[in-house]
Amino acid sequence: MALAKLGMEYVNEQTGFYTGNGIVRFIEHLGDGTKAEFTLENVFPFTSIADIKRMIWIHEEVQGAVSYTPKFVFMAYQKGELYSPVEFYWPKNTGLPEAFEDPLVAEFVPNPNLVDAEGNRRTFSPHLNLSLTLEDSLRSNAININEVVIHIWRLNQILQEDPSQVTASLFAGFIRLYFPLLDDIEILDDAMSNEADEASESYAACQVYVGDRQQQLMHLQTIFKEHNGLNLISCRSIESLHVKIPKILPLPESLEILFFELKLSTALPYLRYFSVTPD
Repeated sequence: MALAKLGMEYVNEQTGFYTGNGIVRFIEHLGDGTKAEFTLENVFPFTSIADIKRMIWIHEEVQGAVSYTPKFVFMAYQKGELYSPVEFYWPKNTGLPEAFEDPLVAEFVPNPNLVDAEGNRRTFSPHLNLSLTLEDSLRSNAININEVVIHIWRLNQILQEDPSQVTASLFAGFIRLYFPLLDDIEILDDAMSNEADEASESYAACQVYVGDRQQQLMHLQTIFKEHNGLNLISCRSIESLHVKIPKILPLPESLEILFFELKLSTALPYLRYFSVTPD
């Protein structure tokens, strides 16, 4: 069957949304009011948000500092004076906006949409975008630019080296507004360290994973450049194949009897039967 008969038309044209050069610029907001900048290279359109956070963690200027562990880092796109989270969004039934104030500037009080009058945590959970690709993230946030800029905050810069000031109500109503992956207030002490945990199995696995993945992607990128890219696959026709399996007649008395009646062959040299009863 031809595509035209299905009302379809083949167009040999690639229309990418993300047109960047593989470089993502990060602006980090620090507790003393200053900002620091660094870049990641070879960030492809299909790189996931989770992988971008991992790439930050193993960046040469970070080198595995515990405070840069993905769950202790908040990433956002700037929208005017506000910031829209990159790796999650709160559902509309929470009453929370799509973009928030800079957490270093926002009033350090529990958000009433996340805690009740007694300070108890409400049962809301955010939708996570960690598996979303960079291109899809830019599209969903209506950001169509050549230079991708992501703002980041580390939790220890917000706490200013004093996690003891955080009550259960503040944790549920302010900290989790920006760091919703954190479930236990006791973990705040871990977020304060700017040193690398050399014994961290997670960091070691992250290094191997990101390193291997980037090596594979760079190899593919080299192939694309050598062949001037790849054309889209064209579909000449669509075929429909139906296979009808005849019923087994007469029906076996049981699966056990059917099993023992099966014959072994070179194609099926071994069979084992597992009974539903222990004996």
